[in-house]
Amino acid sequence: MKNLFLAAMITATSLAILSSCKKETTTTDPVPSATITIASPYANQIYRLGDTMYIVATIEGNVKMHGYDVVIVKTASGDTVYRTDEHTHEMKLNVNKTWCCNVSSVTDLRLYISSALNHDGLEVVKSVDFKTAL
Repeated sequence: MKNLFLAAMITATSLAILSSCKKETTTTDPVPSATITIASPYANQIYRLGDTMYIVATIEGNVKMHGYDVVIVKTASGDTVYRTDEHTHEMKLNVNKTWCCNVSSVTDLRLYISSALNHDGLEVVKSVDFKTAL
């Protein structure tokens, strides 16, 4: 009888423990990612002094991005000839900027568009090369 009572107590305790345990549910945040599509300028496009460049791009991500930066540099020296930024929190960012070409010599340039995906330094960057001519 004592063994039967002990077996019943162990079974009841085991059932109580098993029924109180619940599978822990975890949610995983997606790995932040984004795609930049540059519509303008196109690769190897040529600008002359005084021309207006229309910088048009779309940045689409799976998280709210932290704005964007637009930078134009001389490819040979890395010198910056134009820089602007926007700070906004959206999953889709539309870039619509203009730059008046102020380079008066034949120069290879590169446009960089980047967006911060989080506050830990993760970002997405895309570039396109273009030129200035006389």
